[in-house]
Amino acid sequence: MERKSEIGILKTLFFSVFIVLFYLLEYIILFEIPSKAEIYLKETYPEHSL
Repeated sequence: MERKSEIGILKTLFFSVFIVLFYLLEYIILFEIPSKAEIYLKETYPEHSL
């Protein structure tokens, strides 16, 4: 019975870590990158900002 409990804890831990990493990645993609898009574009293509 204890073995089944360990598997449940591991599944819960894995799922929790996955959800946290997913939301962190989503935040970066949806908020951080677009807010700095102008800066990134000017650094990459300086001739475009003339």
